[in-house]
Amino acid sequence: MHIAKNLRYLRRRARLSQTALAQHVGLSTNGLSRYEQGHATPGAEMLERLARALGATPDELRYVDLLHASRYRKADAAVARRQLTPSPLAMPDAQPQDEADK
Repeated sequence: MHIAKNLRYLRRRARLSQTALAQHVGLSTNGLSRYEQGHATPGAEMLERLARALGATPDELRYVDLLHASRYRKADAAVARRQLTPSPLAMPDAQPQDEADK
């Protein structure tokens, strides 16, 4: 289970303080802190509220290592951009045309 790590990661990514997130979902700051430290686990209803507030699903909070998953998504996106953007050396010497010339 990745709840503690994911809560902290998503909250920081959203640039929310513990107090702001806790107030938004109707939880004490101490309660949220305990979830983020792994000293307590939110019930199903609270997990749903936290997930919704952070733009995730309860299953993502529980089972996905979001910190590493997001790094992989960024790496995959960078690779895709490199594959879609041809090298200037590989481009033909053709001059760009105006729409009117076509």
